[in-house]
Amino acid sequence: MKFYPATILLNTIVALRQVQARIGEDRRSTIRELSGAASSVLITEIMYNPIACSDGVGEWIELFNNGSSDVDIGGWTIGDSGGGTSALNAVVLSPGDYYILGRTTNGCGNLSADQTFGFALNNSGGDTITLTSSNGDVVDTYTYSDIASAGRSIQRKADSSGHPTTTWEPGTTSGGTPRSGYTVVVSVADVKITEIMYNPSGCSDGSGEWIELYNAGSASASLRDWSVQDNSAKSVTLGDVDLAPQEYYILARTIDGCGDLNANRTFTSFTLNNYGGDTVYLYNAAGNAVDSHAYTQHDASEGNSIERKADISGNPTSIWVEGPAGGTPRRGYSTTSSPAAPPPSGPISRKYQAYELELECGASAGYAVRFTYELVGPDLGNQARPSSFYKDGAVPNNCQQLSRLGYSHPNCGSTGRKTNEFCFDRGHLVMANHLDNDAVTIFESNMMTNILPQAAGFNQAGGAWIHTENIIECSRDLGNIQKQVVFGGALFSDSSNDYFLASHGIPTPETFWKVLIRYYTDGTQEVLSWLLPNHYTSTDDKMSLYISRIAAIQALTGDAMPELPTSYTEITDEAAWDNALSGCDKSRR
Repeated sequence: MKFYPATILLNTIVALRQVQARIGEDRRSTIRELSGAASSVLITEIMYNPIACSDGVGEWIELFNNGSSDVDIGGWTIGDSGGGTSALNAVVLSPGDYYILGRTTNGCGNLSADQTFGFALNNSGGDTITLTSSNGDVVDTYTYSDIASAGRSIQRKADSSGHPTTTWEPGTTSGGTPRSGYTVVVSVADVKITEIMYNPSGCSDGSGEWIELYNAGSASASLRDWSVQDNSAKSVTLGDVDLAPQEYYILARTIDGCGDLNANRTFTSFTLNNYGGDTVYLYNAAGNAVDSHAYTQHDASEGNSIERKADISGNPTSIWVEGPAGGTPRRGYSTTSSPAAPPPSGPISRKYQAYELELECGASAGYAVRFTYELVGPDLGNQARPSSFYKDGAVPNNCQQLSRLGYSHPNCGSTGRKTNEFCFDRGHLVMANHLDNDAVTIFESNMMTNILPQAAGFNQAGGAWIHTENIIECSRDLGNIQKQVVFGGALFSDSSNDYFLASHGIPTPETFWKVLIRYYTDGTQEVLSWLLPNHYTSTDDKMSLYISRIAAIQALTGDAMPELPTSYTEITDEAAWDNALSGCDKSRR
């Protein structure tokens, strides 16, 4: 079936009007939650490289019902990153039940799989295994690399109470342990990054930067072959040491820092960025991320550290605050003993230097639903756009995306991306080039909070979205325009294109809306608005299809649009504004 943008827009509007009726109950909610029972079914063990027989015979995957209720897995599917999927049999898993899927029933011996599956598990390159419910929700997913010895499985760990964690490790038993426990080792070691000094005073960064780790658990943790790295992907490997409960471990650029730091280990392979911020990652010996924290340059004054807060019981939280001058190495990772505030459950506002976002917060991730900014005067900037994207250390984790990596789909190849419906870019809500007059603002444009999945043909040259950005950019050089105010948002109505829930924790918008206000030097104002389908067929030669009226967008979104002036002329023919594109200097891009 061939889709045309006008049809997509009409279908989107109909669907969104239906959704609008229940916005009061679940405002713009598109992070779809599974029932408690369904979400208790976990992937707990994977044999991807058997040694006693071929991969096509001996590979298997173990599921486990960790909940207290029966779960019907009929109609569910299991799949991998290569696009292979297999439907699960109509079986009800009781609490504590295992379910084995094998390439063959017997595997390399007496596996006795409950059913077979038809795709191959990658060995050397790793793979992503995803369990999906009958209504398309991701129940569980795990991405592995080749960390297990041949003939041994990888297994999910459990805590001391037997509850599953998100940590996986290589198994120690040849042939794996199908149906005999989903944990490799029971441990309540809990190593966290608890303090970072990224901008010392009293000595140079090359002497005074340091990172503090802390074992907040009740068991020792072996740090052998663990590593710490930053956004540069350069790392330092930790020493062969057991970190006892409530013990600290300091990594620093020099042993003494700016005084008598007495660090456990030094690192020279990377520097902690001051200007622009950075992210510090902690990895265990298996290469799994144990903890991370992203900070911005504004999180602490020069000479002050940033510290993780603790709750009233002394347990670490996910909240970070500015610490005192010189920091508090080995002297507590909490700046307050007050109970930790619960994570936000609704929309929050995030103000950057040049724009503002409204972020929808979910159970584990979130995304932007609205943006607003203004541009005054001509475009005189030419700051280079950063090559990387960043998580915002000032935004709670459940209000931003799980990953800063690109949106990847197995059906999107390396060529023909602009005409492939499965290819999506990290699309800016606020265009980077609109903020290129200042190094801070151009850096903040690449925050993942400002990014949503946009169809490649929609976002790139010739697309409808970049066409609106070019009108705004080129209008800055028109002498009769005093300023421009731009605002808009994303709309969600259809889960069929939510390809990135597992990787990024967010749905994919069906439609974007945008309003542009021109303030002229003679005191008049004009407004142009668009409803833009997020589809590769939304191109700049069809802009007349996407022009909308303010009243129609307000009715669709429920947005009061406080940015609108008290009086204005609404433009319904974009051609009158396209003259800004003629002779536009696009070198400042």
